[in-house]
Amino acid sequence: GHPVYQTGMFSCMRQCAVEDGVLRGLYMPGLTATLIRAMTYTAFRVGAYPTVRDRVAPGDPDSLPTKLLSGAATGGMASAVFCPVDMVRIRLQADSG
Repeated sequence: GHPVYQTGMFSCMRQCAVEDGVLRGLYMPGLTATLIRAMTYTAFRVGAYPTVRDRVAPGDPDSLPTKLLSGAATGGMASAVFCPVDMVRIRLQADSG
């Protein structure tokens, strides 16, 4: 047959649900890896932020530059650490169909 083109997000969701079922087509592909990555990435950033903030500016932790630098530093560290988890998530989603 000819390729089916989507007319929008809901059209794509409807096709996935019809062809693969709601659970397998819309919910399961890569869900476990996505949840693990999201929870660990967020926990790392939230947990590391106070330590980084206190090391960046021990005397002035509430200034805007301190907050920006600390947030950028923890975000960069978390991204570097959890990039391999993102690759696993992408592979799982691609392999699931």
